[in-house]
Amino acid sequence: MQDLEAREKKTIRRLVRKRMKALDLAHNFSHVECVVRLTRKIGRAEKANLRIAVPAAYFHDLPPKEAEGKFSYSTLDSAREAESFLRKIGFPQNHIRRIRQAIIPASYSMHLKGVEPETLEAKVVRDADFLDAIGARGIARAFATAGYYGVKKLGKVRWNPEKPVRLPASKGPETPIHHFFSKLLHLKELMQTPTGRKLAEERHQYIVEYLKRFKAETSLKV
Repeated sequence: MQDLEAREKKTIRRLVRKRMKALDLAHNFSHVECVVRLTRKIGRAEKANLRIAVPAAYFHDLPPKEAEGKFSYSTLDSAREAESFLRKIGFPQNHIRRIRQAIIPASYSMHLKGVEPETLEAKVVRDADFLDAIGARGIARAFATAGYYGVKKLGKVRWNPEKPVRLPASKGPETPIHHFFSKLLHLKELMQTPTGRKLAEERHQYIVEYLKRFKAETSLKV
């Protein structure tokens, strides 16, 4: 249950904040901070090793230096960056190996490739990352991402969010509403821990109610 030491936390936060300052609103350092807080909350409840889970949460979206400012990399890149940096600041190799194991399956793209978390710490970190994609923050991040990629339409709610269809992901940038049905409304099914599932239920319901309200307001007849 031991967490990072103050010196370690300060050093890691400084690197991650600097590397992520140019990223879009949905993937910048504020996202990392939310994932770290959720990792601590879930990790404490599930009795995970926070000296593994918390560093993994900090590094899970870290871009390689050459990709700075672009969200076009994988958790494999992030794991390599974490390994290099943590070795320099004196983390033991057995901890670094377990941190890598927690970073690599943390993303939705790795889930689509069939890579699933195996350790408790990996499950905690992925739950934390997926939780920040739903609820009020998830809604905000969906619209922020659409704006960043120049999407010109919001989309229409043509399906029942209480029994959501699973739309295929678009080849290009999706409208925010399409993104809810292709991904966000299905994340609660992927939670790995009891605590994650409990937190996801509430956040999922918030999205459902939002979409029902969105449909009512955009379908208003005068």
